[in-house]
Amino acid sequence: MTSEKPKSDFEILEERATIDLPRLSLEELEKLFKHLAEHLPATVSYSIHEDNKCIYGHSREEGEKIKTRPGVFRVSGMIHARTSASPFGCKFDSERETYNFVAIALRFDTVAFNRIEEFREDEVQLWDNVRQLANDYFV
Repeated sequence: MTSEKPKSDFEILEERATIDLPRLSLEELEKLFKHLAEHLPATVSYSIHEDNKCIYGHSREEGEKIKTRPGVFRVSGMIHARTSASPFGCKFDSERETYNFVAIALRFDTVAFNRIEEFREDEVQLWDNVRQLANDYFV
């Protein structure tokens, strides 16, 4: 009989604050953000940044050629709840290596805290709502 080690407060917090998404194109990711803004309701502010690389190469078939390859892809932003009695925002961020499609996870900012109980209830509820809407969007 094996018993699993109970999760630490930090592991529970990270699990709740992270939303894994399937592989998406940039266009699909922007559609998801629009969907979230429409159905939360909330304001979703985001920035999408991709660092590309120009690589010099030589092959027998193509000769000398410069190739452009995508590098690190970064998504960051904020979700501002519009229905809360006291407005707040949840920051999210993600960074991945990419080739045409992006597999990201939205990670809400947990830097200042170590336990889920340290966050406002309506903030954690927003994380859960975003997770549910994202999951429903891909079904």
